[in-house]
Amino acid sequence: MKHRLIFITLMLLALAPALYAADPTAESKPTVAVQATLFTPAADLQGDWNFTADPKLPNVLIIGDSISIGYTREVREKLTGKANVYRPMSGKEPANCGDTTIGLANIDGWLGQQKWDAIHFNWGLWDLCYRNPTSKAYGNRDKVGGKISTSPEDYEKQIDQLVTRLEATCAKLIWANTTVVPEGEVGRFVGDDEKYNAIAARVMQKHSIPTDDLFTLTKGFAGKYSTKAGDVHYTATGYEKLADQVAATIEKSLTKRTEPFQSKTNNAPKPATPPAYAASVPKPTFSEVRYGPHTRNVLDFWKADSDQPTPLVFVIHGGAWKSGEKERVSSAVDVSALLKAGISVAAINYRYTTQATGITPPVKAPMEDSARALQFVRSKAAEWNLDKNQVGAAGGSAGACSSLWLAFHDDLADPKSQDPIARESTRLQCAAVTAAQTSLDPQQMKDWTPNSNYGGHAFGFTNFNDFLAGREKILPLIAEYSPYALLTADDPGVYLKYMSAPAIGEIMKDPAHTANFGVKLQEHCATKKVSCEVVYPGAPNVKHATPTEYLIEVLKSK
Repeated sequence: MKHRLIFITLMLLALAPALYAADPTAESKPTVAVQATLFTPAADLQGDWNFTADPKLPNVLIIGDSISIGYTREVREKLTGKANVYRPMSGKEPANCGDTTIGLANIDGWLGQQKWDAIHFNWGLWDLCYRNPTSKAYGNRDKVGGKISTSPEDYEKQIDQLVTRLEATCAKLIWANTTVVPEGEVGRFVGDDEKYNAIAARVMQKHSIPTDDLFTLTKGFAGKYSTKAGDVHYTATGYEKLADQVAATIEKSLTKRTEPFQSKTNNAPKPATPPAYAASVPKPTFSEVRYGPHTRNVLDFWKADSDQPTPLVFVIHGGAWKSGEKERVSSAVDVSALLKAGISVAAINYRYTTQATGITPPVKAPMEDSARALQFVRSKAAEWNLDKNQVGAAGGSAGACSSLWLAFHDDLADPKSQDPIARESTRLQCAAVTAAQTSLDPQQMKDWTPNSNYGGHAFGFTNFNDFLAGREKILPLIAEYSPYALLTADDPGVYLKYMSAPAIGEIMKDPAHTANFGVKLQEHCATKKVSCEVVYPGAPNVKHATPTEYLIEVLKSK
């Protein structure tokens, strides 16, 4: 275990921070240190990796290990005049994106601030590889005496986390499954490629992401295009055949970007293709129901079959309040399970912070949209057969923060308003959320997690350092929009789920979604005698495995 930690530490140090594109005309793009531990054949690194992007063309990002490095330039050439093809870079050389652990640590840097139309991505060969620090094989490969880089269980969790992060870009996502492991590979077992591909296929099916089947293609090579026996890398001919398929898949997926790609009135990135629900989500009873004047003030509603008024789960999507769609509802709850339990569901869109023109702070727009949407749904109680007094909220990341804001905020109803919708309550009976930011106080976040980097945009700051420096001037706004600051003894119980264990005061792999947020809110809730269940790997006293289970128990307990 000690050797495994040393190895991962070396890889992470080699990769942070990462460059997301090879365009020499781009401004202020970070570079990375030389990747001493990430092997890529020298022949694949040679040549000029720079290119000049055409602003009229869609932008495509290729994420992957050395196999993808081998075909990236061929793909770029084949898509000349059709798309700008980028990949993460390490200085002047392409970056090997390694395994899912490296991916989680660097994904934000690779995505950067670019607006992506399509992202073709893969992790796998590095995850299923066995490593031994004493091995003399490149990459310390050793399937006899080494340790697996990523267990199947961790691979599934981490791929799901990465997909969730990529979904926030609103780009067309294309999963490239892992290429074949040949006989005689010293660090990988034949058959593990199919095992890990099957795991990834489950995740992609859950998120309705198409697969570029590179495994079947390379299995058909039958070793003909391998650089040598037992090597996962390919000759120039092999990479050209890979590039043919990758380029064709990307081109087919692209909806050419035309103006207005970014609406002048709404100032929001548009998805390359219309968003769609995962296959597991049933068709809504009502779609695109308008609850406000903005184009994003719409919601979808699923009506549970019941003779009696039903509870409601109100879902707010994530995406840093800057991206995302209601169609990501399956990342927050199991709609089918809720309907089966007799609970109706609503999923909303809201204004992004980038659309909050003249609104201070910018986060006021998405949060108050959430409150208005909840009031609107409550106003439909008679028509939609809802129990106004049994409403729970759910969401992930920024949507989770908004859910907690609703749970802890005083009622925003205006009983004297002439608008009947405004007279409806915004109070909840519970909230069950995933990867929630429980505080928007930069000092509090930094005390809990020293490498905190999230939240400045919610208050109009461009980076976390400015956010922290300007904290004193916006304390009243923090008090109004930070869930932690709003908590009082009369608030409803909440459930929070995270993908990794907490470590207060330590550097975290994903500081924006760390369980540190959860355990610190749990401590605060304990002082107010408010129920707070926090779930993470290794958490004690877990009563509910998922937000859906919690919501069903609480909302059906009446």
